[in-house]
Amino acid sequence: MKKFVLLSVLLLLFSLFNACEEEEKNLLLGKWMLQLVTYEYYEDDLLVDSGMTSYYDFKYLEFFKGGEGNVWLDKIEYDTFTWRKDGKTIYVDEGTENEQVIEINELSKTALVFTITMEEEEGGVVYRHIHEITMSKVD
Repeated sequence: MKKFVLLSVLLLLFSLFNACEEEEKNLLLGKWMLQLVTYEYYEDDLLVDSGMTSYYDFKYLEFFKGGEGNVWLDKIEYDTFTWRKDGKTIYVDEGTENEQVIEINELSKTALVFTITMEEEEGGVVYRHIHEITMSKVD
């Protein structure tokens, strides 16, 4: 009897976890408009520039069921991508050799805040760019 109760509790907890993950994934679906970008640029762990802007490479991101998405420059559909979500991380593939890794800081019905960190080494110097992007739900 104890094994049955334990198994039932474990199944319930597992289903709740999966339901929360699916609900959060569904929150991501739709079109998001860029609001604010804060950035920090480092060279060998030395901060060389930081600031905020409302301008970025894109104006909107759109996530569809099935792992497809669009990048919009104002009212022009600029590019497509595929995506998958694992916990608080979104992996975006734009057809280049490297996936873009996006760490979700906040996700609600109206707000999406995420961080993108890019790092490369050139000439013995490590360049790191950290962008925190704040978006609002359009539809």
